[in-house]
Amino acid sequence: YEFALPQLYGEVAMGNLSVKAGHFYTPIGYEVVTSPDNFFLSRQVTFYNSEPFTHTGALATYKVDDKLTLIGGYELGWDTGFYQYDKGSMGIGGFTYAATEKTTLTYAGGFGNFGWRGEGAINSFILSQKWTDKLMSVHQFDVLNTSGTTVVAGGGNFATNGVAGDSTGLINYLFYEIDSKWKAGARQE
Repeated sequence: YEFALPQLYGEVAMGNLSVKAGHFYTPIGYEVVTSPDNFFLSRQVTFYNSEPFTHTGALATYKVDDKLTLIGGYELGWDTGFYQYDKGSMGIGGFTYAATEKTTLTYAGGFGNFGWRGEGAINSFILSQKWTDKLMSVHQFDVLNTSGTTVVAGGGNFATNGVAGDSTGLINYLFYEIDSKWKAGARQE
């Protein structure tokens, strides 16, 4: 048995700029690590297979205006804690753009040496649309390409630890707010 610190970081802010440094949850993808912050108890396959859970490093967030927020930083790879596993060294960046009050586009990605996943790039695009006061859809498109793979019999391309090395995911969510306490949802991947 060992202990685990999912997050341990410090954050400083001045005006529209904030910088956090330490070990923190990833900004990549729609679903997040903590179960209470997701609609579904289960997770999409892409969450486990193609996205990091945490990063160790520094991440800056800059709010350009009411519509655009930028992120950028440097990390020691994916899911590594406070050590640089397998020489992990990656850049991370992205933006959130509120096109209208009802439409938001988010992009987050990483590139470089992911550590245990090898070298590569991850790109995650999320489009959120509020159709009415009660109906909302979210569409996520992820593309992962890594070098840390082994080709196995049958033509599969898997990382040496059994996780897919390259993947593409398209996940669609539909949410309907029944009232202030109840919401219905569907997910298709």
